[in-house]
Amino acid sequence: MFRRTPYLLLALFLYSCAGKKDGANTSAAFFDISGFMNEQASLLEFLQPAIRKTVIANGITETLKLHTTDWHREFAPFRECDISNPLWKESYAIDTVAGAQDEAYTITYTAKDSSFPVRNVKIYYGSNEKISRFHIEQRIKNGFCFSSRELDYIPLRGYLLTSSRHIAIAGESRYEIRAELE
Repeated sequence: MFRRTPYLLLALFLYSCAGKKDGANTSAAFFDISGFMNEQASLLEFLQPAIRKTVIANGITETLKLHTTDWHREFAPFRECDISNPLWKESYAIDTVAGAQDEAYTITYTAKDSSFPVRNVKIYYGSNEKISRFHIEQRIKNGFCFSSRELDYIPLRGYLLTSSRHIAIAGESRYEIRAELE
């Protein structure tokens, strides 16, 4: 544990020195989820923390402690929800609200069209102007299937992914993945 302390301090220092708008794509005025998650993946691959992952699938729970993780693959569901494409600039309403408790402010992106799968993205900024967490809501509906997915990420602490899917023929399935860095 103590051998990693200098690396952890270095990583935290570098994270704290990053620009004010982590992950921001100023040309599109949208948060760049993919870019931010790639930065986080690279940092975590450098730090190599252990991860406690709990998976709940249709009522069955399994917990694993992993010591090596492919963070780029681990964060793929978040990158799939990236809304920073300049073509979608007019497709999302943007709202900034003063935060409560530990958050300085929150930026919310809400899809104007219900056919967009990424319905809502909330980025919470702490009093230090850094991202303290973010939340994504995704909904996909077609004639045979309805799926709902919510993703939460707290930088350098962990994530939560919850999903449910209802298929007309097969019924409903639910799962949750909780990952906590140690």
